[in-house]
Amino acid sequence: MWLWQDRDHLAFDAGGREPGFERFVNPTQFALDAQTVARRAADLALETGPRS
Repeated sequence: MWLWQDRDHLAFDAGGREPGFERFVNPTQFALDAQTVARRAADLALETGPRS
């Protein structure tokens, strides 16, 4: 894996994949799982967001 990319801007890319996999069983279960995953993503984004 190459760690540096030639860009015309500065960027700090941090992150990775979160563990887990939600298997589709039915639409109701999937909607609940999607909300849980989205909530976790939002929490992580706020944790790593700008600090003022």
